[in-house]
Amino acid sequence: FPVTILLAGKWIICDRFLDSSYIYQGFRGGLSKTEIDTVAAPVVNGLQPDLTFVLRVDLQTAHSRISARPGTEADRLDTELIQNASLHAAFESLVTSHTPYPDGRVPKRVLLDGSGTVEQVQQRVLQAALSHFGTLGS
Repeated sequence: FPVTILLAGKWIICDRFLDSSYIYQGFRGGLSKTEIDTVAAPVVNGLQPDLTFVLRVDLQTAHSRISARPGTEADRLDTELIQNASLHAAFESLVTSHTPYPDGRVPKRVLLDGSGTVEQVQQRVLQAALSHFGTLGS
């Protein structure tokens, strides 16, 4: 499924890709990066993000945003994230650590200020994407 979309020249935007496994199963869960990569390599099959955004927000903002999402409840990972400041720090350190993916490639990770309105955050993401890609399609 993702491969056919990518081959058609389309973009895929997702959350909680492999970096989340490094944090939740590695940092929090105690698995080594090697163990995570061994499981992840055949699943991701060489597909890696071209660009990953990590949004920095304070715990209170994270909690209020998750609580305010219409029609959804916070899942286990959301709940854990808003209750554990060390997970925030781990995500931020992932940006600066240059941790490679299973294929050895170090992905481009960008830490962005996630505070403010949806429109303000969207503008920061758009500017970072334009800075990285130069253009966002035709």
